[in-house]
Parts: sequence; C-alpha cells; structure tokens
Amino acid sequence: MNKTAILYDSYCKLCNAEIEYYKKKDTANIFEYIDIMSPNFNAVEFGLTKSDVHKYFHVISKKGRVLKGVEAFNYIWEELGAFHVLQKIYSLKLGRYIMGIGYNGFVKVRPFLPRKNKCDDYCEI
Repeated sequence: MNKTAILYDSYCKLCNAEIEYYKKKDTANIFEYIDIMSPNFNAVEFGLTKSDVHKYFHVISKKGRVLKGVEAFNYIWEELGAFHVLQKIYSLKLGRYIMGIGYNGFVKVRPFLPRKNKCDDYCEI
C-alpha cells in the first residue's frame, strides 16, 4: 500500500463532513480515501468483514496496520498535525478510556443519524 487508507461511509452526513475536513487539511495528499459505500468496495481486501467496516471507523497504515475507532482517529490527527488537544487527551490512559466510551456510544447511535442516501443490500450498519 502506497498511502495510508481511510475507510469511510460517504452516506453518513456527519462522517462525510469529517472526511471532507481531513481532505482539506491533507495538503500533502498523504491519505487515500476509500468509500465503503461504493458497490466496488470489498472489505476482505483489507482483512476486514463488511459488518465491521460498517460499524467501526478504520484506517489502514502504509505498512498494513489496521487501526479502528479512536486509535484510527488519533493516527489521522497525528499525521495531519491537527486536533492537538485531543491528541494530548488520547496520550493519557484515562483519556483513551473516556474517548473509547464516547466512541462506542457514537457507534450505537450512528445508524440513526441522517444519511445522504438510503442503504441497500451492501449497507450493514
């Protein structure tokens, strides 16, 4: 893999807005943005299940390391040099724990958030 891959759900309005922010900050073009809602997307190519990529946010590093949830976000923040306060919170064990609780809460409500398009048979959130 030449670039770090960010797997994202373009149908989720909130998720897509965040990715658009990252794209603006990614002036060095260090990330590849892969839409999991594309009919051509195949989670198995990344060693993941379709269900897992629709439930959790994933980043695949250039070296093939799979990062999920808050760890994936922190990786992006570090690479972009963004969200320094959140990076400091994440660097603390208690901070990672609290951020993990928050993210797991988000995972539970995400299926109910507004979507740009209706999911069809390849959407499993």
